[in-house]
Amino acid sequence: MFTDGNKDQPCMSCGAVLFSNARVNGSGHLSVNTLTQIQLQQVDDDLYFKCQKCEAKNFVELETGSNGLPQLRLTHVAP
Repeated sequence: MFTDGNKDQPCMSCGAVLFSNARVNGSGHLSVNTLTQIQLQQVDDDLYFKCQKCEAKNFVELETGSNGLPQLRLTHVAP
């Protein structure tokens, strides 16, 4: 469950806000609307959010939660 509240998610490279008001749980999984807040992008089999300020790729892992819904967790950043 996402019980730790909402927070802005910064870019792992420059610290600019990637998306605001993301729900984050204790394991670092994010709940964010990828249709209206930020577009999830893909290269090969890798998923990432592109920072609008520095254009870094903030890579994520996609997992299925115990409730059957997708969950994202930021893992690393690349230029």
